[in-house]
Amino acid sequence: MQLIHARVSERILHKVDRLFTNRLTQIFVELLQNSRRAGATHVNVTASEKDGKTTIIFHDNGSGIEDFASLLHLGSSDWDANTELREDPAGMGFFSLIHSGVDVASGSKSASITTAHFLGQQGVQVVDCDPVMPGTRLSFVRAENLGTVEFALKEVAQFGPID
Repeated sequence: MQLIHARVSERILHKVDRLFTNRLTQIFVELLQNSRRAGATHVNVTASEKDGKTTIIFHDNGSGIEDFASLLHLGSSDWDANTELREDPAGMGFFSLIHSGVDVASGSKSASITTAHFLGQQGVQVVDCDPVMPGTRLSFVRAENLGTVEFALKEVAQFGPID
């Protein structure tokens, strides 16, 4: 008899972009869920359009990011034991930004994460930032116009318990 176990190949990291549809609603669902899990009671989303691109800034007042390396650890999460038990997070939501890339600031650290970083092709430099950023601030650029961004956000925000 042979005993076998499930496992995940490191090659999946180089193909992870295929797992995410790049839909703005999917991104907002994942970001709002992460904010809620981080204890956020308020999320501020602003968007500005320039040259056919829309920059979205998503800033919550949650507990922030303690370990930036956890952002790129596919299938793992850095949530506390209560959140792990109550919600069983998959540790994949942040990867919904794989097609957009994202600038992240939280506490005294910041990083710019591109598609190549998400795919494990390059390392990410986490740098000190000043002033300290309360909560977590994400900035990313999309092709959708302001109306589409507003519609997508309203569509998913109606189901979330965060202002």
